[in-house]
Amino acid sequence: MQRKFVLFRWPIVLLLALAGVMAACSKSDKGTNPMPTTEPFESGDLASNAAKTFVHIFNTSGSFGYRCRHHSSMTGTIVVTAGAGDSVVVSIGDLFFNPSSATIKPGGYARWITGTTTLHTVTRP
Repeated sequence: MQRKFVLFRWPIVLLLALAGVMAACSKSDKGTNPMPTTEPFESGDLASNAAKTFVHIFNTSGSFGYRCRHHSSMTGTIVVTAGAGDSVVVSIGDLFFNPSSATIKPGGYARWITGTTTLHTVTRP
């Protein structure tokens, strides 16, 4: 019996991430890339004329720097601390993350989204 792979769009991946099931990289209609909920993390290449997303759950308090593998000037930080919000959305521009620093609570998630055609990653370390 041949198995078929199911392609998830980001809302489904986001629901799974909210449930603590997994964090995943959604590559629109091109497939998914499951990611562990522990450090380090790697989105894989993100670029499209349509939005592509990467979600990561942060279970541990601390400061987590990340970068784009393709553009050394692109860096950001997620600070995980009690009392912060549940989640953050980080936009990926041609050569920037916005916001470049964000704070969430333990067990919260960050979702990076890009609509640019420039190739990017969300990578730690």
